[in-house]
Amino acid sequence: MERLSPENSLVLPDTIHHIIDTDLMLVSEGRPSQTQRYITPSYPDLLIRHNDRSVDYATISKTAKVFNELPSFGINSLPYVPLEHNGEPYVVTLKVEGENLVDIIVRGDFPPDLIREIDALWASLSGYLVYGKESLAPIAADIYTPNQYMYGTVAGSTTPRLWLVDLGEHTNTFKSESEKRTLSRSLLYDEYEGELLDLINAVLSIEKLIGVPLVSSRHALVCAVEEMTDRLLVESFSEAIENNRRLRPEFFFPEGSGNWITFFLGTTE
Repeated sequence: MERLSPENSLVLPDTIHHIIDTDLMLVSEGRPSQTQRYITPSYPDLLIRHNDRSVDYATISKTAKVFNELPSFGINSLPYVPLEHNGEPYVVTLKVEGENLVDIIVRGDFPPDLIREIDALWASLSGYLVYGKESLAPIAADIYTPNQYMYGTVAGSTTPRLWLVDLGEHTNTFKSESEKRTLSRSLLYDEYEGELLDLINAVLSIEKLIGVPLVSSRHALVCAVEEMTDRLLVESFSEAIENNRRLRPEFFFPEGSGNWITFFLGTTE
């Protein structure tokens, strides 16, 4: 058995197409529209994802470029190598030896440095979201929830870290403020606000589980909220905040916490 190249310098074996045809073992089976995950005894460090057939190889290739840029933003994403086999899209990556982040923090048995790593990661995710809004460049979609991350090691690395393991098929490109002003109020709320709400929920749900505030993440979230300069947009987002509080009170602001920006800046000890 061979070892693969470490981390984000993943190079596919020459026999990859033969491996897909003859040497795959299913490890995670979803519905027909979901991604199937496979390992191979020939390369035990490999994880092969057979993606949703409604997403073509060209889309997967463009998405791969965006995901492979994530480490430069402080987000450890597994390598994302697109492959077309028999006309269908696959993604080849590395297998993480470890556990899902949610399982670790629910159990409460984690190394002291993990909280600092979690805080740094979700602060980086806020910064990445702001980058997408300011640059209007494509960014990885739906990467903000803790169950999309594992804590562990990959081939070539003995130090455990947090890894984004949910390698999606799509990207987001946000609208400019001038584009938003041409929309009716009912259409004003767009992907940026939706992603930001997911990010806020993720930080608060993690804090609820670990019992301490994520200080850097809170400050980064305030910066992300301040990106919404349009008055109607802020009002729309504030309404979404209140709706979200009613729908998922266990994951959102405690009653009596006051203004939501004040709440983020309030508990920093």
